[in-house]
Amino acid sequence: MAALALACGRWEGGGGKAPAGALELDVGLTADERDELRFLTEGSDLFPVYLLLALDDVNTGRRFVDSLERYGFLPSPRSERNPFGLPVGWTTDVPELSPNRLPYAGINCAACHSGQIDYRGRRMRIDGAPNLADLEAFAIALRDSLVATLGDPAKTLELVKRVSRELHPEAGIAAPLLIPRDTRLFLDNLEAAVDGGARDRLGRRLGEALQRMLRSGAGAPGDEALAVLDGASGDEPLRHLATALEVASRFGPIVRDRLSFGVRAIRAIEISPAAGPGRDDPWGVIRNLVFASETRLIAPASIPHLFHYRDVDWYHADGNTSSVMQRNVAQAFALGGYVDVGSGESTLRPRNLRRLEGGSWSCAACHRSRRSLLVDLETVGTDPNRALSFAEPLAGQPFDRQVVAAVDAIVATALAAAGVDPEEARSWEYRTPEWRTTRRYVARQLDGVWATAPYLHNGSVPTLADLLLPAAERPVSFPLGHREYDPERVGYATGVAAAPFRFDTRVEGNDNRGHEFGTGLGAAERADLVEYLKTL
Repeated sequence: MAALALACGRWEGGGGKAPAGALELDVGLTADERDELRFLTEGSDLFPVYLLLALDDVNTGRRFVDSLERYGFLPSPRSERNPFGLPVGWTTDVPELSPNRLPYAGINCAACHSGQIDYRGRRMRIDGAPNLADLEAFAIALRDSLVATLGDPAKTLELVKRVSRELHPEAGIAAPLLIPRDTRLFLDNLEAAVDGGARDRLGRRLGEALQRMLRSGAGAPGDEALAVLDGASGDEPLRHLATALEVASRFGPIVRDRLSFGVRAIRAIEISPAAGPGRDDPWGVIRNLVFASETRLIAPASIPHLFHYRDVDWYHADGNTSSVMQRNVAQAFALGGYVDVGSGESTLRPRNLRRLEGGSWSCAACHRSRRSLLVDLETVGTDPNRALSFAEPLAGQPFDRQVVAAVDAIVATALAAAGVDPEEARSWEYRTPEWRTTRRYVARQLDGVWATAPYLHNGSVPTLADLLLPAAERPVSFPLGHREYDPERVGYATGVAAAPFRFDTRVEGNDNRGHEFGTGLGAAERADLVEYLKTL
């Protein structure tokens, strides 16, 4: 069992060192396969790497990248595939839509599907298990941190100074993005060269210019912003800032497009109940991002495990698609992938999506086929929101048909851009691609169930022992986001005082009723059943 392994320190996977001092559960990966799973880009290009590295987190005062663990991302050291030391599931890529070859940070499937449990000071990483990432809190914090920085003169100057240090020839940056050496030196010595009052004035003007640049429309995005710095030619500080801003304006449209693309999702988050760690409402997010809807996010689902994933015949909590490729495309957009809906151009990396799906670490080689059993809402009795959300029409049309049309067009454009022959693309699917609306939930296999807390499709029950109680006796609320494991009750410990989130089953979409199977057993029988489930 996991707790025994943590106590004895016996498990490590694939021959590689466990990152950040954690033990690695051996799930059949070599060290190289594990690195690829965790750091290969799938096309989720969220934010320029150098801007992310320079930004401070408004909530902690530390660098934003050093605060990512606060949002549930698992720390990982620098490596060949992870040159910036970003967390598990964070990637770096130069997107095809970036004409100036600006590297971007993004997220892949491992950010949500490589988990960790802690027990008495020991940690275990489990690839394929759900992670407790809080994607909503992360998105809001990133937005708030950027706004707070550009609204503070000193922070704006410091941000520009930090970024300018990275934009030099040795970093492999394309020529149009290079900051001249004299400007970099000036920014490095700004405190000595300019008094405090002048620095504040410079910072205010620069912050206003950057914000105008990010708000500007098509055309020359830097023109309006640079107008704020009129008269720079005769003023050395302004001249250097104008130089830095002119360079920034060349990648400004890409940053602006990414930010505006995400604003719709953040707006929906702010008018919806918080999903909390390890959960999201992916189809609500996609309705807002891809279809420009204004949908409240009231159908959260727990991040699923990936055990036997390749042999599952229908994916998602409601079994709405048999297409692994199109499922993964939808995931890439929910995690920040960018698409121009009009042209179909996107940041997707279809060959990488295939590699992430088809590696030898897919778990299919040693397990029998799994068929999905659909259970109607009346039988299972659990919160219906997730099963019904996909069935909700959009603009009077069936949502599944709109998803098919949009994904088909986006995938076709991405495959053509990547030079993938349609016949090759068809071979990537495990079965004929279909989408459907079920209004039901899928019953999954129980192998590895001990590593998949909290339970039910919406994560509303903290332990297996609680799941075997009548709904009226289950916890009404419990701490979530910590990783301390309870090996007796099998799930996350409910007695932890310090946790980033408190799950409340009275909130819309969080109902913990239903699934009252086994609740009539006696206490000893329930305990025996929990012990058995630990062995799967």
